[in-house]
Amino acid sequence: MENINLVDDAGAAEILGVSKGTLQVWRSTGRYNIPYIKVGRNVRYKVSDLMRWLESRTTTKSNRTKSPDCKFAVTEEE
Repeated sequence: MENINLVDDAGAAEILGVSKGTLQVWRSTGRYNIPYIKVGRNVRYKVSDLMRWLESRTTTKSNRTKSPDCKFAVTEEE
């Protein structure tokens, strides 16, 4: 079995630069499609999934488009 590096809500929030509460809201509302593992009441995140999600959110002004997991429209400034 491969070695999987897992973190809890606090660890994932630290990696993403948000509060633990924000991460919990995102998960419960489905605002962002961040993969997680749930066993009983325990929630864990693969560090590799978090890094992949962050990479998918990386943008520049020239390539700004709506993220596939974002439910809000991105409007271009005129």
